[in-house]
Amino acid sequence: MTINLVVDASVAMKWVLKEEYAEQALMLVDDRKSYNFSAPDLIETETANALWKHVKAGEMTVEIAKNLHEIIFAENIISLHPARPLIPRALEIADAIKHNTVYDCLYMALAETLNCDVITADKEFIKRAEKAMLPSRIRFIANLQ
Repeated sequence: MTINLVVDASVAMKWVLKEEYAEQALMLVDDRKSYNFSAPDLIETETANALWKHVKAGEMTVEIAKNLHEIIFAENIISLHPARPLIPRALEIADAIKHNTVYDCLYMALAETLNCDVITADKEFIKRAEKAMLPSRIRFIANLQ
C-alpha cells in the first residue's frame, strides 16, 4: 500500500542537510516505494531560500547550494502542485491557526485537497494547527514511523 504525504520544506531540507530529524526524513526517501510525496510548487523557492541562508552564513558556497537544491528535486521524488489555487484555503487556515505565514498553510491546503497528511519538522506550525483543531492532519517527522 502506498501512502500519500504532503512533504514541506522543513522535511525536504533534511534530505540534504545533517539537521535534527534528518535520519527520519532520509528514511522516508529510502522507503519511497511506500510513499507518494506531494508539495505546492512553492517548495522549490522555500528550499532555495533555506539554502541561501546557509550560503550567507558562510556554511556553503552557491555552487553547493545549487547542487543540494538539485538533489532535493532529482528523480521527481515530489509531485509539484500549483500554489495559486491553494491560496484561498491557505489564507483561511492561516487565519484559523493565527499563523505568521501563509506559506506553511499552503501545504495543509494541499493535504486537504489530496485527502492526506502533511509531514513537517516545524514544531510551531504543528502546535498552532493542533490548537485550532483543524480537520487536516499534520504529522511531526519524528512521529511518522
